[in-house]
Amino acid sequence: MKKILIAAAMVAGLSAPAFAGSMTVSFAGDDGVTQVWVLGDDGKATAPDGSIVDYSYDEAALKLCAEVPDTGQVCATFESAGEKVGDSSKYTTNAGTSGTATITAMEE
Repeated sequence: MKKILIAAAMVAGLSAPAFAGSMTVSFAGDDGVTQVWVLGDDGKATAPDGSIVDYSYDEAALKLCAEVPDTGQVCATFESAGEKVGDSSKYTTNAGTSGTATITAMEE
């Protein structure tokens, strides 16, 4: 469960406000765990298990924060913002995890 909660925060961090509709992001953690998330332009992220988490993204700081049930606020900071399919960014979270997130699909 902890990995799912941390991944929720990582998902939104790659999202840039320029996209419309949804963005699918694959998160490859340095721990070897990969998860795929779908970000909606409505501030909601859908987890691999189908759960939905609210998120916000600070474009200037490249920082995503998500309110995760039973955990509270989880944040991720990215090295760069993704804008198109194939863009990747390294990330670190406030929980001490890290990895690379890659945009795999975008829909309007």
